[in-house]
Amino acid sequence: MRLHFVLYIAALVLVSSTGCTSNGSGGAPTESTLPEVIPAPAVGLVTMKQDETTLGYAVRLIGEQTGGGLVLVNGVEDRLVGPFEFNQTPRDQVASRLAVETGCAVEFGPYYHFVYPPGYESLVNVSLQGRIPKTLNRNTEGIAFGNGLPLHMLFVWIGYARGITLVPDHLIADTRSGELAIGDAPLDASLEGIFKSARLVSFVVESADDYLFIRAASNRSSGSQLLNPDALDSTRRKYLKKRATVMLPHQQSDTISMSKGAVELGTVLGSLTTQLGIRVEAERALHDLPVVPAYYHDLPVETILDLLIRQWPVPAFGYHVLADRIVIATRPGQAGLLQDKTWESRPILE
Repeated sequence: MRLHFVLYIAALVLVSSTGCTSNGSGGAPTESTLPEVIPAPAVGLVTMKQDETTLGYAVRLIGEQTGGGLVLVNGVEDRLVGPFEFNQTPRDQVASRLAVETGCAVEFGPYYHFVYPPGYESLVNVSLQGRIPKTLNRNTEGIAFGNGLPLHMLFVWIGYARGITLVPDHLIADTRSGELAIGDAPLDASLEGIFKSARLVSFVVESADDYLFIRAASNRSSGSQLLNPDALDSTRRKYLKKRATVMLPHQQSDTISMSKGAVELGTVLGSLTTQLGIRVEAERALHDLPVVPAYYHDLPVETILDLLIRQWPVPAFGYHVLADRIVIATRPGQAGLLQDKTWESRPILE
């Protein structure tokens, strides 16, 4: 049975309408003139009467009525629109009017229309077409998220609902989404809309048949984080190939344990031990490393451990597989990298 997945989540962090600055990933916005708004073929019809409101709230209402089709860049959601009245109005015309009233431009697409202010034209070039394997590029069947949510939260919700693994590194995870409502669309199109809403331009998507790893271009971690491959016997090699599903920070039977931000590694070792079926430890000096909440769906244990460690964007860490435990540790000769804490800029929530 197909799962109809639509999420309307209130924004955790509101960004003012004047906050249309770069998040660090796409560089500073530049002065530019608005391109001409060229209507696309009508997709969806809107019937709505509304007093003056914010652009973000208007997009939310339209998404609830029509099932999606509009994406806002983070930072324009508080601009005022209306009053307006639409009567069976094509959604592309609605997007055009909202853009004109707020000094924005529109990129028209087959799955959604993207509304953005001057200086963010580079976001139009963000594309994931051909970069996601067919095994994962299934329809998301409708998603809607409020402005200001960290991307790791969106990835957990989508991954849990669709039975896939979407893991960001520490530099990508806390980037904040804009208000968006996307209807029935393949995963690549939905992720494109999410990245555009979050003003994310510089990133790398590593794909396999069973996961996507989204990292910053500066993340230099290697694919495998196993530190003692030559010391493994057949039993331990077989264990690493065993498949498991892991929810971090905590596993719950029928609900998602959601966290607004990173948690300390030391606090999730017990959860990892339970879910992986083997004791998981870490060097004491690493217990305060931030762990991004994530959902790892039906992956080999070695892949889960690799992705967990690769979220830290310096090649200083790995793991040992011993006879009775797994130990997350500092790579030999890389202790000096631990002195640079600048990448740990995301807050650990108490």
